[in-house]
Amino acid sequence: MHGLSFAEQVVSEVNSVVVIVDRHGRIQRFNRLAEELTGVKEEKIIGRNVWALFMSSEDGAASSQNIAGFFNRGVSYEVERRVKTLNGERLFLFRNKFVQSGSGVDEQYLICSGTDITEERLAQERLTQLANTDSLTGLANRNAIQDKIRTAIEEAAPGESVGVLFLDLDNFKKVNDHYGHVFGDRLIRDVSAAIGTCLNEGDTLACLGGDEFIVLAAKGTAHELEATAQRILERMRTPFSLGLVEVYTGCSIGIARYPEHGDNLESLIRSADTAMYVAKDEGKRTHRVFSPEMNRKVAEYMWLDTNLRRELEEGQLILHYQPKLLLSTGVVQGVEALMRGPPSFNVTTSPVEKRAGGGVSASMVAVSIFNPLRNRLQYLSHCAVYRFRLDQERLRETSKTRSD
Repeated sequence: MHGLSFAEQVVSEVNSVVVIVDRHGRIQRFNRLAEELTGVKEEKIIGRNVWALFMSSEDGAASSQNIAGFFNRGVSYEVERRVKTLNGERLFLFRNKFVQSGSGVDEQYLICSGTDITEERLAQERLTQLANTDSLTGLANRNAIQDKIRTAIEEAAPGESVGVLFLDLDNFKKVNDHYGHVFGDRLIRDVSAAIGTCLNEGDTLACLGGDEFIVLAAKGTAHELEATAQRILERMRTPFSLGLVEVYTGCSIGIARYPEHGDNLESLIRSADTAMYVAKDEGKRTHRVFSPEMNRKVAEYMWLDTNLRRELEEGQLILHYQPKLLLSTGVVQGVEALMRGPPSFNVTTSPVEKRAGGGVSASMVAVSIFNPLRNRLQYLSHCAVYRFRLDQERLRETSKTRSD
């Protein structure tokens, strides 16, 4: 008797919600904490159905359907259920264990011991949201959109496409540098909202940070993707009003489709990114659909970029002058300064040309791909400084020679 009394006290005072029910969901015990949370005394509800009293219709129906199977298996389990309390609906984690009746009657009861995990779950959801949301725009971030694209690829049916649009704002850095970062942030938010109005139902817009965006298109056909890109470009032709300032900013868009342009997440995004840079190099404010030829151009650009940077850092660029003549008189009006690489640079062909069996010199490669990419070669300013320094040294040598 003493042991039974002690057990009753433990159940009553334990710092968890404890409810004991039979196989029909009828309440047999209802401890002190359960009374405090629900505002209902134990003696008022003994024998009544726990689901109808304290659960939503959805959770109650789920518990009612599952409990018969649980009793038959007789295995302990955990389950999350929303429970009506004095403070509104709260989420509880119940650890449920089956026990036999100690009265000599062969009956099973379910001891439900519950802990309120509402705040913990809200904190988890908040952390998940922060981890998957761009803080500036409130859009999905890089991590979230990559997960969505990966899932879309995995779930794509045979013959079904997954479409991706990669967007980069044109001249955003100039606006940001001129008006300041606060102004630039406002522009990014307005641009993201404007792009959102151009999408189809089911499309997902994500901000990758800075001035780059990705659209995962629900309709991945070539026609739908290009139509979406065109709507975005049209909208971006309208200026954005930020206070008293109106700003024009366009964007360049690259389009790629799974599986045609990439059979996994990385290759698909890389293809869309490559197409976007081609669109930017071909005049900006336009869109381009990825093609394998674009990879060759990028490889040539990277080869040229690497070699020119090396020659610049090693001081191997050689300054030459060629006269500028007035055609009517033949009189020299001035000179034009040209920089040339060493002979080894001029005779080496790029890896792409070697594979193609070509014999084109590096200087010819420079002519063919340097011009359309010149705006992206950041070291041009370094070249200008380098040339100026060589000019100054050449002038000093010339002046010294003349004075001697």
